Amino acid sequence: YCAYDEIELFVNDTSYGRKKSGIEVEYKTSYTIKYDPGSIRAVAYENGRVAEETIIKTAGKPQKIKLTPEDRDGSLIFIKAEIVDQNDNHVPYCQTKVEFFCNDNGRILATGNGNPQTEESFTDHSKTTYEGKALLIVKRESLDKIKIKACSDGLEGTEIEILEI
Repeated sequence: YCAYDEIELFVNDTSYGRKKSGIEVEYKTSYTIKYDPGSIRAVAYENGRVAEETIIKTAGKPQKIKLTPEDRDGSLIFIKAEIVDQNDNHVPYCQTKVEFFCNDNGRILATGNGNPQTEESFTDHSKTTYEGKALLIVKRESLDKIKIKACSDGLEGTEIEILEI
C-alpha cells in the first residue's frame, strides 16, 4: 500500500522497477519476487522525487530483549518490549514469555501483547510476546530513577533506566 505516485522495490539492492501506486491503483501495488534473505527496500516517489523510504531486514535467531520507552501520559510510562537478533532486527516469529521487574520508584500496572486470543492476565508481571512484541505500562511512584528489567529463558535480558518526568 502506498499513497505516493510511484514505488520502487529493491531486494538486496537489486531494483525490481518502479510501478504506479497511489489513488490511481487504489493505493495497491504488487511485485512477484523470489524470497531471498537480506533486505527489502521500498522507495516512494512523488512528482518524480524520492518522498519516503522504508527498509526491512531478514531477522536472524532471537538473541535478546530490547526495551524502548514509547510514550508518557502523566505518571504512566508505556514501554515496548521487542525480541531482536544480534543486529537488533525485530524477530516477528518469536513467542516467548518475558518477565518484567521494576524498582520501588515505579509500579507495573499492566502488560499486553496485542494477541486477541490471549488468556494471560493484563495485571501479570509477565507476558508471552506476540509477533515478537509485548507492552509494559509502568506508573511513576517517585521522582527518582525507575529501573526496569526484562528477562526470558534462552535470551539476553536487559535493563533500562528512566529519569525524565
